[in-house]
Amino acid sequence: MPAVHATYPCHCGKQYKQAVSLARHKRLEHDKNHETYQCHCGKLFSRKDRLKRHEKLHKTPEHKCTECESVFHRSESLRNHVISRHNQIGAGPLASETALPASSEDQSTEMSSADQSTNLPMTDNPPSSTETIPLSEPNTLSQSSGSSPRIADIGEQESTNEQDECEFEEGLNGALKTVTIKISGLSKFDPLRLFKEQESKIKSVLLKQMKKKGAIKWYGAINVQFKKEKKEETEIARPHFRGRCYTMMKPIDLNEAWQETVKKIYDSFIKYQREGSAWQLDFVISFKIHMAVYKPIRGSSYIPTPLTLKDN
Repeated sequence: MPAVHATYPCHCGKQYKQAVSLARHKRLEHDKNHETYQCHCGKLFSRKDRLKRHEKLHKTPEHKCTECESVFHRSESLRNHVISRHNQIGAGPLASETALPASSEDQSTEMSSADQSTNLPMTDNPPSSTETIPLSEPNTLSQSSGSSPRIADIGEQESTNEQDECEFEEGLNGALKTVTIKISGLSKFDPLRLFKEQESKIKSVLLKQMKKKGAIKWYGAINVQFKKEKKEETEIARPHFRGRCYTMMKPIDLNEAWQETVKKIYDSFIKYQREGSAWQLDFVISFKIHMAVYKPIRGSSYIPTPLTLKDN
């Protein structure tokens, strides 16, 4: 015989499969002493964070799409719009199973705010919080760069506004160098889109450093911000994801190393989100390239003992 699952009835007639669900129902619906929060429009809310979310609908939308000038009250609505309407990684819009994660409690508010601000038809329902963020497969990023760039052409390829697009830090007379790629537009919400748009610039920076210093060791690291709602507060996390450290002695080494870097960051990103609990990507903070001059000591090299040690 099939197992009989217990149900928990309320005196109002509703039934629940879990006792905690029944307790929450009684607290919210039948507890007269339960604190409620009221908006100036008359709507009541059982949680303060939901009231704050609702109050945004009465304000001027502050999140604007850079592609089509649509405006939104919430950043999650903008990200959903960007992924479904302006996805440029892969062919066409993403499937529903790869849509941006949103909590089930926020779905009705999310869709209503998007409809009010853009009047666009919402054909797909937001997915559950257990799904991963929209990221295309990393193998598609470097297909357009099959041929290796030449060092002699790097000076011609660089734009005059590179100083405005990157930030440079050096140490040990230039032996160590860190380049921070400035991020703007839709790339702030899609790491793989960032990699695709900035691929030529990143490779150019690496090749220029190799032309200037000779062989180098390098790795890339991305810093992102995650967030998740916890009752009346929002929890924030800012993890870093980095690729392996590579030794580049000739330009032909770069294409394969870059593809592996993107794949390593992608895998670490997905693993972090799966092992977390309802983390949502908020935005990309920065992407940095760390470089160091590669000059290994030969086996036949002789290093004299320092005088301070020899005297002792």
